[in-house]
Amino acid sequence: GYGEPKNWQGGHCVMGVTSLETQYYFAEGTTRSNFEEWVTLQNPNDFDIVVDAVYQLGPDQGDPVEESYDVPARSRYTVFVPNTTDVGKDVSVFLSSEHEFLAERPMYFAYSYVDLSARGGHCVIGAPSPAFEWFLAEGYTGAGFNQWICLQNPNEKATVARIAYIMEDGGRIEREYRLAPRSRFTVNVNNDVARQHDVSACITSELPIVVERPMYFLYNSAIDEGSNAMGVCRPGSSWYLAEGCTRSGFEEWICLMNPGEVAAEVVLRFMLEDTSQREHTV
Repeated sequence: GYGEPKNWQGGHCVMGVTSLETQYYFAEGTTRSNFEEWVTLQNPNDFDIVVDAVYQLGPDQGDPVEESYDVPARSRYTVFVPNTTDVGKDVSVFLSSEHEFLAERPMYFAYSYVDLSARGGHCVIGAPSPAFEWFLAEGYTGAGFNQWICLQNPNEKATVARIAYIMEDGGRIEREYRLAPRSRFTVNVNNDVARQHDVSACITSELPIVVERPMYFLYNSAIDEGSNAMGVCRPGSSWYLAEGCTRSGFEEWICLMNPGEVAAEVVLRFMLEDTSQREHTV
C-alpha cells in the first residue's frame, strides 16, 4: 500500500538554489499505482510559517484540492501527496506562503507502459512562477524510451498551449492542446513525434503556464530508470553544470537546443578535477 517501504532502486539529483521564494509550481506529479509522490518543504526562517497548497488534477479527475501545512522554524516538512489527493490521480501543485521557503517534489516509481518497465526516482525544485514560453533541450522517443510533457494551467481561465518540437535535422512538428482552468494536462511525446527521434521542444501559451518533462527508459538494454526536468523560461548564452562523470560505468551527455533562426556556435569548456580544462566547439 501507499506509504509503506518499497524496494525502489535508483537515484536523482537537482541543482540547489541561491535564493528563496514565496511560491512554487510543479506541473508533474501522479498518485497512480506504483508511483509515490512527495512534497518536501524547507523553512530556514527563525519563525514558524504556513504553506498553502492547491493540488490541480488531470482531466475528469475532480476539482482542485486545497490544504495548508504548518512548518516549524528552521525545519524540514514532508507531505505524502496521496494522503491529500487520493490515489489514481495526475497532480500539479501550487504552493504559497507569506514568507520565503523552499519546495522540492521527489517521486519514486515502478513504471510500466507498453513495452517499457523502469524503476527509479526523480526530483525537481519548483518553478517560482508560470510563464508564457518554456524550453526543453533534452528529449528522445527511440525504442525503450517514453517521453512526456506535463502542462499546468494555474489560471482561472482555459488556455491553449502550442508545442513546437525541434528535431535533430532542424525540422519541426507542431501540436496544440487546450488546457482547462486550474488543471494538469499530460502530453505523450511518443504519440506526437515518430519513434527514433532526438527532440527538443518550445512550448508557448496564451496564458502563463508551467512545464515539466518526465522521461522513463531502458537504456542500452541494461539501465531501467527515469528522469525529469523543469523547463526553462528563456534561452541563455552561458550555462553551468557542476556534476559530470566519464568514469567506467557512466555515460554523460549534454543536450543543446538552438531555438533561433540562425546557426549558433557553442563552446563547451570541461573543467576537470586536476584543474585542467578541455574545450570542444560545436
